[in-house]
Order: sequence, then structure tokens, then C-alpha cells
Amino acid sequence: MFLVLLAIMKHKLDSSYLDIAIICLSIVGMIFSHALMSFAMVFMAIRFVFADKFRIKSYSKDVLIAVFSFFALICLGMIWSGGGSEAWKQLEKSLPFLIVPLYLMNLPLQERKNLKIYAWAYIFSLLVATGIGMFNFLVTENPDVRTIMPFCSHIRFALHLTLASSFIVVYCIQNKKSLFLLFALWFEAYMILTSALTGVVISFVVLFFIIPTYFLFKKKNKTAFAIFISVFSLFVFAIISCLSYYYKDYFVPKNGEVKENMIIENGNYIFDKLDYAQMQEGVEKYLKEDRNAVCKSKEGEFLYVDIAIRYLNSKGYEKNLKGWEKLSEKDLENIKKGIPNYVYAEKIPLKSRLYSTFYEIEAYEKENKVKGSSLIQKIELWENSFEVIKNNLLIGVGTGNAPRELKKQLEINNSELADTNMRTHNQYFSVVFSYGIIGLLIWFAFLFYPMFRFSLNKNPYYIIFLAIMLISFFSEDTLDNQAGIMMYCCWNFFFVNQSKK
Repeated sequence: MFLVLLAIMKHKLDSSYLDIAIICLSIVGMIFSHALMSFAMVFMAIRFVFADKFRIKSYSKDVLIAVFSFFALICLGMIWSGGGSEAWKQLEKSLPFLIVPLYLMNLPLQERKNLKIYAWAYIFSLLVATGIGMFNFLVTENPDVRTIMPFCSHIRFALHLTLASSFIVVYCIQNKKSLFLLFALWFEAYMILTSALTGVVISFVVLFFIIPTYFLFKKKNKTAFAIFISVFSLFVFAIISCLSYYYKDYFVPKNGEVKENMIIENGNYIFDKLDYAQMQEGVEKYLKEDRNAVCKSKEGEFLYVDIAIRYLNSKGYEKNLKGWEKLSEKDLENIKKGIPNYVYAEKIPLKSRLYSTFYEIEAYEKENKVKGSSLIQKIELWENSFEVIKNNLLIGVGTGNAPRELKKQLEINNSELADTNMRTHNQYFSVVFSYGIIGLLIWFAFLFYPMFRFSLNKNPYYIIFLAIMLISFFSEDTLDNQAGIMMYCCWNFFFVNQSKK
């Protein structure tokens, strides 16, 4: 069967339909299925093996060296890492750095009609995915926004939505077709409703700074500049007003009394005027659980009494039996599910996300709590990553060794994260961690050399794509997993292909 497949592909080598199918399979796979993505990569490899290599051979040696330099570095990094199982796993994940550019850079220049097919495949896939995600969000009681779209990492999905909405805005500006903006608005609304803060922040930077700046400097239109400044100012004012309202509601004491060393939540100090014995009694009376029973929630394991204390505090109730009496059946159900703040149960994800972030900061400052806080965990990982980097500054720890070395450092510092297998959550740190300063310079050549070599900085779509990637690298190690690598490589080398006349 495999030989038959090869024969068919070789026979149809000149057919553009095959390339359309492979690229569309890649697009759908990146959003819906790791298996489809892997199949697409296999087809890319087979297609390249039996293709005429004339086009890729036409690239100058300096471009080819830059394009494949990072994959070569990953291979070389196995030498000083010892080539263990983790190194081989990382090498396998990194195969798109080799296969995708070989395939895409060897493609004939795509016709305009093909570009439209790819664009619609991308938009339609995201529309279906957001439809599924929104359905799960609306029908699920207290949904976990990280898993409502189960096919793709919620952060990666947010990057896809940001990329698509930004491309749509540029297309509408260039072609004066405002109807398509409805798609962009839907994608942005989805990220706001599902509290995808990474996507929301990157979208804000791209849509309200990078795109307007690009076109304003290109057109040098003073009227457009004035309109942009006005709209931008109003938008910033609205955001600041919203954040200010939530900040005051959370941090300003309702009774006006400031207590420096107590954790505040929803304007009330959690451990102020607390009758712990009566709270335990309430667990037995109202939750029908043992007073020392543990609740297993999506955030971890906590005593029911501790969840109840925070929940009553969030509503401003007394933290005793009188407070228990004021709780509704819905409130009791929320506590049973491990929800410590009534705001978290409301279908206002952005407010819930902000309040949970505020609590994370408070718990870290007042009690040095790290676990259960995405923001604080990242800071903890960055600090420990930097410690390892200082001791391996030149060539790093090698391919696949980063998780093990980071775990060792966390254990040395007695971090709460020592029993996890978390990575650096910062792509810049990740590269220096594994390959040192030398590796970082090679990586920069891989990222930027093709852009300047083919004047891709003049292409607004490419500028947007690269900006989104570079910003995401600050909080995520996007290129340490196959899905992130495929996302980067498919877009990056498609642009390189289109720029090669």
C-alpha cells in the first residue's frame, strides 16, 4: 500500500490539487487534530522526495544555511546533552523545522485562487472550532475555558484567532471590504468571552498599534492618523476604566479598614473575624461532608472548610454559622465543586480571570503561595531558569535536558513546583537554556535573516505574523512542541515561498 501511495504521488507530482490538499490538511490539523497534522507532514516529506528540486536549489546558500540552522543546532545539541530519550523526543517534535521548509520552499509560486482557498480553509476551520467552543461554554456548568475547545491548546488556539482576525483587518483595509470584519469581531469576542488573556493582549497590540502604525506611516495620511489616535485613546480609556473598577472592587476594603498582612478578596479580608470551628461545623451541616474532608477541584486539592471560608468572604458574609445560613442552594453547590469565589461561577470570564489573578498576586505576596497561579508559576519558572542559564551561558544544557535541569534547580530552591515537569514558559529563555548565547544568535539568524533577505518586512501580513509570534514567545515556549512549530513553520515558509520570484 505504501509503495502504491508513492507511485500515485510521483505520477501526480505536477498537480497543484495535491499541494492544495496537503496545505489544507495542515491548516485543519493545526486546529483540530495532532494526527492530521502529522499526516500532513508525512505527505510533505513524500512529496518533496519525489519532486523536482529545482526551486529549492535556486535559493542562495546563505538563505538555506539560515533556514536550516536551528534544526542543525537541535541535532548538534544532542551531543552535549548525551542523546537521552528526552533528546530524541525533542528531535522528533522538531522535525517540522526540516520538513516544512523543504516542502513549502520547493512549491511553485501559488496562484491567487489558491491563496483564497487557504484563507477560507483557515477561517472556516476557526469558525467551526469557535462554534464548538462557544457551545461547550454555554451548556457546561462552570466551564473550564482551557478545555472547552478540546482539540488544540487554548493558548495556541488564541494565537490562531489573533492571527486570523489581524489578517482579516489588513485585507479589509487593503480591499475596502468591511463585511469580512464580522469574522474578526467574532474571533475577538470569543477570546474576550473565554478569557483568553494572551490572545486579547496580543490582539490589542497588533490591532491598535502595529497595523495602524504600518498603514499610517505608509500612507502618511494626517486625517487617518488623527482618527486613529482618537479611537485608540477612547479604547485605552475604556480598558483603564474597566480595570480600575474591578481593581477597586477587589482591593479596596468594604469597611474602610486597611490590614497590611491579611489577604483581601472582593474587598473583604479572608481571615478577618473568622470562627474556624463554626465554619467546620457548617461543612458538616450544610455540605454533609466531614469537617476535615478534602475537595478535588480542577485547581488542586483543598479542604472544604478553606473553600467555604473564601466563598463566604467573597460574598461579604460572616465567616461563621450565620454566614452559612445566608448561602443559597446554588452557593452550596459551588462550594461542593471547589469554587472559592462566587465571581468564578459567573459567566463573566474576563472578570473571573482578573479576580483569580488578583488573588494569585495577593497569596504570593502575603503567604508566598506559588501553585495554582499561572502568572506566579511563570515568574517562579523564569527565576529558576535564569539561575541555570547563568551556569551554562555559552552553549546551554543541550537538546532535551532543559526539563531535567530546571527540575533540579527547583528542588535546590525548595520550590513548590519541584514536583512538576513544567518548562520555562518563555521561548527566549528556552533557547538560551538549551543552546546558550551561541544558540540564541543562531536562532535569531533563523528568525530574521529570511525576512531581510526577501524584504518580507514590507509585507503587512508577514509583519503581523512575526509580531504575534515574537510577543507570544515572552510567555510561552511555543517552539518546544510540534503544534507550535508547525504553526510557525507553515506560515513563515509559506511567506518565504511567496516572496521568492
